[in-house]
Amino acid sequence: AGGTLAAALAIAARDDRALPQPLFQVLAYPGLSPQQSSESYAAFGSGFLLERETVDWFFNHYLRQEADRHDWRFAPLAAPDLDGVAPAMLLLPEFDPLIAEGRDYAARLRAAGVAVDLKIYPGMIHEFLRMGNVVPDALQARAEIGARLAEVFARQTGVGR
Repeated sequence: AGGTLAAALAIAARDDRALPQPLFQVLAYPGLSPQQSSESYAAFGSGFLLERETVDWFFNHYLRQEADRHDWRFAPLAAPDLDGVAPAMLLLPEFDPLIAEGRDYAARLRAAGVAVDLKIYPGMIHEFLRMGNVVPDALQARAEIGARLAEVFARQTGVGR
């Protein structure tokens, strides 16, 4: 849920200037769609760690009613407008049921003029970032996240230039 929350927070902050404004979004395999009906759910919704039944179980625990699915705070892809949200880095594993909605969100951000760095990790599955002991790509991805954050913070503070 972290990537979903980060995306929703970026939209909320854009809409409420009284909130601190994020400099950057790091969205690692976020759930973004109101419906889980994409081709990637069909292809990777079973046997690739994140199971369709698990996603349904989570949703049934935090959706008050079915109509909540279309609230952008639940599904940022449902936001009518993404103009002006913080620049984003999306990290998507190739074999993740969420990859299609991640790609769709990156496309919507780009169409809204938001800078997006979309990274797709071949052969990886959902939660691969936590698998650094066995998956070298996890360590590479973490290093890429760290480097981007350092760049953003240095640009903001002037430190490290």
